[in-house]
Amino acid sequence: MCLCLYPALRTQQQQLILPLPLPVSLLLPPSPRRMLLRSRQETVVAILLAAVLLLLSRPYLYMTPSPSPSPSSNSSFSSSRRRPASSLNNNKSPSSLSSDPPPEQEDTAPLQPPGKAACRDFLRRARYPETRVTATTYHAKKTFTDGKHYNDKPFCRVEGVIRAERDVEVGFELWLPDEWNGDYYATGNSGLAGLIQHNLQFYGVFRGYAVGSSDSGHTSPKNFAPGPGIKVPFLRNERQTLYWIKHSVHVFSIVSKEFIRQYYGKDVKKSYFQGCSTGGAQGLALAQLYPEDFDGIIAGSPGAYWSHIFLATLYNARTLQSDPSLTQAHLDMITSSVLSTCDTLSDGVADKFLEDPPTCTHSLKTLLCAPNQSPDSAKCLSPTQIATVEKLYAGPQVDGQQLYPGLPKGSEAGWLWQTTLADTLATPFVQNLVYKNLDFSMDWFTFTPSQIRHVARLAGEPLDSIDPDLSAFKARGGKLLVTQGWADSYFSAYWPIEYYEAVQSHLGLSASEQSEFFRLFLGACTGHCGPAHGLDHAPSLLFGLDVLRAWVEDGQTPDRIEAIGPVDGSERTRLWCPYPLKARYKGKGSTDEAGSYECR
Repeated sequence: MCLCLYPALRTQQQQLILPLPLPVSLLLPPSPRRMLLRSRQETVVAILLAAVLLLLSRPYLYMTPSPSPSPSSNSSFSSSRRRPASSLNNNKSPSSLSSDPPPEQEDTAPLQPPGKAACRDFLRRARYPETRVTATTYHAKKTFTDGKHYNDKPFCRVEGVIRAERDVEVGFELWLPDEWNGDYYATGNSGLAGLIQHNLQFYGVFRGYAVGSSDSGHTSPKNFAPGPGIKVPFLRNERQTLYWIKHSVHVFSIVSKEFIRQYYGKDVKKSYFQGCSTGGAQGLALAQLYPEDFDGIIAGSPGAYWSHIFLATLYNARTLQSDPSLTQAHLDMITSSVLSTCDTLSDGVADKFLEDPPTCTHSLKTLLCAPNQSPDSAKCLSPTQIATVEKLYAGPQVDGQQLYPGLPKGSEAGWLWQTTLADTLATPFVQNLVYKNLDFSMDWFTFTPSQIRHVARLAGEPLDSIDPDLSAFKARGGKLLVTQGWADSYFSAYWPIEYYEAVQSHLGLSASEQSEFFRLFLGACTGHCGPAHGLDHAPSLLFGLDVLRAWVEDGQTPDRIEAIGPVDGSERTRLWCPYPLKARYKGKGSTDEAGSYECR
C-alpha cells in the first residue's frame, strides 16, 4: 500500500445549523382531552427543556469537514477546494456581514475624530453580531508597553470576544491609531497561541495601520505545552483545533474591518497579514481558504505541514537522544566546519555566510577522528556521531518515502532544540490530538506506515495548510511573500521550496508568472523567525510589510530584501534574494553591506 507523503487538505464545507424547531407539545398545558404531560412535575421539566432548546437554537457557524478524494500518489501536494461561504450568524456570509452590517447595528450619532473621546465612546458604539467589546482604552504616546516595546503613536485599544461557535470564542484586540493610513494589518500567532502577542502590533500602529490580533480561538498562558503527559484542552476540542490555524484570523478580521468602518467612518482600503511559524501557517491557510480576505500576505517560516513536522521532530529528537555523545560543542564545531568549507562557494567571497546549503560540498568524513584523537574533545567525530548527523540531514523516511525534509547544512548548531520541541509540541499533540491518551508513551510510536497514516488522518485535517491551489488568490490580485531562514533549527528550510514549486506545478505557471504573485525569500545563516543559534553575526530582521505594501499598492515587485539587526550589535546588513536567485558578491565594496551584493 502506498504511503502518501502529503495527504490532501480536505475541503472544509461550512454548514449553517438553523434554529432547532421547538416541539409544540412542550408548550401546551395539560388538558382533559390532551394529556401530553401527566403531572405538575412533568410540566416543570417540559418548561425547563423548552428553555434549554431555545438557548440551543441560537445560530452559530459549524464548519463540518466533508470527504475529499484520495491524493495522487505521484504528487507531494494535493489540491482542495477553498473557503466555503462562512458566517458568524445563520443568515449572511462573512463578506456580506463585513460590508453590509444589519441596519439595527448602526449608530446615527455623528462620528468624533479619532482620539480619547472617540475611544471612550466606542465602547458604546461598537456593534457586531455575536461580538462583545469588553474594553476600549486610549493610550497616548509612550504610555503602553509589553515590556520590550512602547507605542510611538497614540491609539485606541479595543478588546473583545467573538462567539464564533457554541464552544469557540475568539479573543481579539484591535488597535486604532489617531493617524490612520487607511489600511488594515492583521498579525498571526506563534507556538500554540492562546494569548494575544503585541510585538507586531506596535510596529503596525507606528506605520499608521489599524492592527488586529487574536488568541486564535482558545486561551492559554503560554505558547507551548509544559511537557508530555499534560492535558492541552484546545487539542481535545475539534472546533478549537480547527480555528487555531485555519479560521481564527478570518473570523476576527471580519469584525475588525467593520469596527474600523464604525470608528473612522471609512472602509478599509487594503488589508495585509503577517505571521511567522504558526503565523506563517495561518498566512498560507488564508491564501488557500479565504483568498478574498487579504491583498497581501507575509508567511514567515511557515509551520504549514504540522502533522509531519511533529513526525520529523520526534524522529530528530529520537535520533539525537540515541547518541548522547553528540553534544552542543560537537554541533557548533560542525557548523563552523561547514561555513569554512562552503562560504566562498556559495556567494563568491569569504564573509561567514552560507548562501546556498544545497550546493555545499562539505563532507563529514573530513571530521573523522584520527586513531590518536578522542571525539570527547569535540574537535572531531566518531563514526557513530557521523552516522547520527547524516540521519538528520536526510530526514525521516518510511518505506523509502520522505515524510518531511531533512535539516540543511549550516543549521547544526541549533539542532538540540529538536529535543525541546519534541517535549513541548510534538508529544503533546500526539497524546492529546491523535491518541487522546496522556499515558501514551512515545516509545510506542515506531513510525510504522499505519501509525503515520493515523497521524496524517487525525492531525492533517485540522492542522495542515498545504494546498497548492492558489488560483483564486492569484486571480483576485493577491500577493504572497514567504520568508525562510536557511539555518532554521525548528522547521526544515527545504519545505517552503517544495511548496513553492508545488504551487508552480499545480497552476502550470512559468517562473516569471509565478513571481508575479508569489515570491519566496531565503536568508543565509538566519534561524526560525529570527537569529540562528551560534550565528550572531547574521542580520535577521526584515521590514517585509513595507516591501509587501509597495508590491500591492505601487506595483513594485520585490527583487531584493535587506536584513538588518544582527545579535552581535554590528551595523551589518545582508541581501535576501527571491528564489531561486542567490546573493552574489559584486567584487567590490564591504562584505558587511547588502549593497555590495546582487541577486543572480
